[in-house]
Amino acid sequence: LLDEWKVQNHQWLNGTPDFSDVGDENSYLSSTNNIGTWVKLHFQSPRDLLAYRINSDLVEKVSWDQACIEHSQKQEYQPAEKDPDLFTDRDLREVIAKNPSGVIYLWTPHTPCALKGLRNVIMATQSLGVKLFPVLDPASNRKHTRRIIRQQGFPIKQLREVASLELIFRGLTNHHSGLLVFSNGEIKRDMLRGPHNAQAYIDFIKERLQK
Repeated sequence: LLDEWKVQNHQWLNGTPDFSDVGDENSYLSSTNNIGTWVKLHFQSPRDLLAYRINSDLVEKVSWDQACIEHSQKQEYQPAEKDPDLFTDRDLREVIAKNPSGVIYLWTPHTPCALKGLRNVIMATQSLGVKLFPVLDPASNRKHTRRIIRQQGFPIKQLREVASLELIFRGLTNHHSGLLVFSNGEIKRDMLRGPHNAQAYIDFIKERLQK
């Protein structure tokens, strides 16, 4: 089943966001080869397992009875129309498909540290010649954000709040600022959280692009 669902390298995370009808205790999540689709395993007991395949359009639940017969339930959702104010999995797939490499940076206008981090990320990516894709913390006030961009002179033309399950499951929205690197169609596993100086961003990005 996991091979069929294209689980990526069987690297499991524990304690990440919950998008199913069971709690996170004894639950593990893994990305798949399809950006925006994740798999969740929940062990109700050592011999009682539930498996979920989750994306913005579908939640599929698989269970097994005592005879090891598989039972599947699917809940499908109507795909939302494209919203220019949101950064969805569709947008993420498009960005990764059109760019050989890049940096995704979550920021908020509400903390001085995050603003300093954004300025340093801009400097780092410009120094490296790597394209930057800033995305906004969903809790941000858009009116205040526009004012901050004008005041600080940030070269940001489009405000898009994170609505990507891929980025949410990776924990990007668990902090006021966070950085992910992608290259060759793959999002690198490691994330750099919190604000840093420009050189720290340069070193992190260069190391991930070399992997």
